[in-house]
Amino acid sequence: MSLQNATLDKSSGSTVLLKGDLYYSPNSSRLVSLPIQHPSIGTEHTIFHVECADANDFTEPYFWTEAFGWLSFVPRNPSYTGPLLDRLSKSTNLLQSRPENYQYMYYLDPQIKESWLRLDGWLCYSTSALAQEFNLAAVRPFSPWSLDYDKEQKTHQRALAKIHSSRGWFKIWLGLLSYLVAQAQSKGLSRQGLTWENELLRHGFTDNIVDAIRSSTVCDFTKNVERAGVFLDIINPKPGQPSVYWFCSHGIPVWYRWASGERALSSISHLAPLPHQLQDISSSLRNLSKETRTLVPPSTAETSKTSPASSSPPEYEIFFAKCRKRNAELLRNENAKDKQARLNRERKPPTVSAKVFEWEESDTGSNIWVRRQVLKSERGETLSRYSAAQKRYDSFLNEWDCCEPLGPDLSDDEDEDFSFISYEFEEPTSYQRQAPYDDTSLPRTLTPPPQAAHVTDSERVDVPQIHPLQHQSPPVPCFQGSSTSPHSSSVSSSAPIDPNVTNWELLQQEIFELLSLQYGFTPPLPLPPSSDCLESEADCKRLVRMLGLSWHECKDFIGKVPHAFIAKSFFDSVVAGRPPGDDECDFNFQSRVSISLSERFKHLRIVESFDTKPRLLYMFDFEQTDVQWKLAMTTAADALLVCRLDAAFGTLEIAHYLVRNGIPFRTLLPSECVPGPGREPLPPCVLPMRLSDHTFGVEDYNAYARHRDALLNQPRARVALMRGGFVWRLSINIVSISSVLQGPTSWSRMPGTMIMVRDAQTGKIFIDDDLTETEFGLITGTYICSTGFGSQTALRSWFPSLTTFDVSGENYNRWNGQREDGFASRLLEIMDATRAANSRGPLTASKWRDLMRGTKEQRVLKDKIESWSATFIGEDSRKKNESSSASK
Repeated sequence: MSLQNATLDKSSGSTVLLKGDLYYSPNSSRLVSLPIQHPSIGTEHTIFHVECADANDFTEPYFWTEAFGWLSFVPRNPSYTGPLLDRLSKSTNLLQSRPENYQYMYYLDPQIKESWLRLDGWLCYSTSALAQEFNLAAVRPFSPWSLDYDKEQKTHQRALAKIHSSRGWFKIWLGLLSYLVAQAQSKGLSRQGLTWENELLRHGFTDNIVDAIRSSTVCDFTKNVERAGVFLDIINPKPGQPSVYWFCSHGIPVWYRWASGERALSSISHLAPLPHQLQDISSSLRNLSKETRTLVPPSTAETSKTSPASSSPPEYEIFFAKCRKRNAELLRNENAKDKQARLNRERKPPTVSAKVFEWEESDTGSNIWVRRQVLKSERGETLSRYSAAQKRYDSFLNEWDCCEPLGPDLSDDEDEDFSFISYEFEEPTSYQRQAPYDDTSLPRTLTPPPQAAHVTDSERVDVPQIHPLQHQSPPVPCFQGSSTSPHSSSVSSSAPIDPNVTNWELLQQEIFELLSLQYGFTPPLPLPPSSDCLESEADCKRLVRMLGLSWHECKDFIGKVPHAFIAKSFFDSVVAGRPPGDDECDFNFQSRVSISLSERFKHLRIVESFDTKPRLLYMFDFEQTDVQWKLAMTTAADALLVCRLDAAFGTLEIAHYLVRNGIPFRTLLPSECVPGPGREPLPPCVLPMRLSDHTFGVEDYNAYARHRDALLNQPRARVALMRGGFVWRLSINIVSISSVLQGPTSWSRMPGTMIMVRDAQTGKIFIDDDLTETEFGLITGTYICSTGFGSQTALRSWFPSLTTFDVSGENYNRWNGQREDGFASRLLEIMDATRAANSRGPLTASKWRDLMRGTKEQRVLKDKIESWSATFIGEDSRKKNESSSASK
């Protein structure tokens, strides 16, 4: 359907009186003034002048002209996120200084300056290429570097002014590029095979840069990005003026006069305001307030604007108060090994493995602070720029928070602690490229060197030991091997190990903890003689595979474990389809240690979501809790796992345990407690595309990692840590655990970004954050690849998709040594230049299904345990309902 024949949505339109004439916007209710015709518009002169440059002058609508009509696409408050624009997100600690002739010279941080210059060049070159190829008229503004962000200044204030004006000027260029992309898309419809992406590739841009543009504010033509807008003459349109439909379809606010002349033309009657909008006289009153706003004294206007915010403490104070309360709860049930590991971190806080966050004042208003995560490659350098009083380290979550208002800056004569700065290189130098307009600004990914056998130290997932079994005496320490696996039985390297305990005894303890916690196994009493060990290597490998342990850790000890045959017998029985006996498992009402006797089990209830993908959840409705949200598990087996954890654990401790072990769960907040929609717009999420002849290399992986990490820095990315599997593994070193413990972020109007759950017993509605299928696809590194057969495409990904992994035999519903070994091997494949491109690049969905299929025994074991657990919970729920009905 053409735009001219499309139906114009006027539901968000409004009318306004401007200088005696009625103007109408079919898609905006924003207050605007009638623009003054600039004396240079319509001539060969420019309206952009360096000496009086202010980007905010071009965030209000102008009348359309062919040369400057692109100004309608200028974003008013762009989202500086994603690999293309995140270099502009930093608004604090931008300056460095050096002494010169008894004074200081101030300049932009060299790394930031280089990244700005690179973006400057990309914008200049890309807009020139697109305007020329698609024959688009546009008078371009001067480049941001013309405002001297790359030059030294004699005063701190002048340097900051230059930097902030330059930073603002980038959004003018973003508007120009958005306009050219929109026009190119429209013109490309009539010229088969001609797209703006192909043109940029033809002019030397890499696929990764094109992907970065597609996933940025530049290509977001929805209402998520508020743009300057445009005034149109719909009776006598100027040459080249697009239609009202075209602007509205690209999210551009449009205003046009609707007076007697316009009403008389039947050809444009479809552009008329809706009847109730014509009757809305309040628009004229709003306009009067708008046009007389300069009569309000500036001091009064500022006071009225800032007083609501100043009446409440800033966000960082509220955040730190919540952290203190949460850490007090974690401390209450901290075991000896966790305490030792935490104290070791406090004595020498890590600066590479620990996540680092900066608190920055938002551009949207005063006293509004936003917590932003720092890229891993910039962690040490960021910490070195803050004084000791401005940094806070959370040893419980291994996170730094940097905030200027917390204390004084580093004094001029104070020696900066450059020990924070890491000079480690994690990427083979042979893969580094320095080409014009290449993606050299993308940070190095967290990948092992080719000769490494496992994930590097900086990639280790440090999981503290939490002894979970409430019905046992304190167990001996679990098996301690050389792996960095983040499964529940991993012991921090700083935790003391009893030298009198042998490796096979540690392994035995780990096996029985896994059996009890994950599968509800209860050992026979008394234990049989311990002389029977597994002699066959095939039996040993099978048992290790079923448990999800790492074979290279266990192979030297598994044959010496006295009671390993008990675990083997239990698995054999389950796989054969024989339900465990009364005293073989705890999900049996006749068991001597039935989990139905657990206090948590009494608060377990089944709820169902009613969003686009209905699903059953197992929610714990605790009467007294340390958080507002309700804990809910995605499987019946995991719900029983929670019931088996230490009875002293509160909701926070349980959630902390689940996050650290990669076990999926949800945090359901009552709908009346959910904050309103977030303030910051998010960039568009689109899967990157590749042609059939594209050869994937490590530079593609690095670009993917940059996209992924940018997405994981968004507030809703907390969902990734609650999703388990590869999504959890790819996000555990990026997403803050505290964001999970704080609960859902806000309401969301975007489909797929929120789940809603109804409790049938109380009628209450609960909300939790969610991620869309596309966002999950970006996390796992999914591409839309042409097959070479017409328009046919196929999906390829660096890691298995959610749907593939969820139903696979390799999904243990927790992260373990088996999966960590596979993850490390996959990274080695990607980095190994000697391997065939089709094996080290993204794999097809069918290939991932084959790799993740697992053994038939693994799949049967998981299905049987889940089925029996669900039946057990369902039977208990039925008994409760019958009892409740009888009492009435």
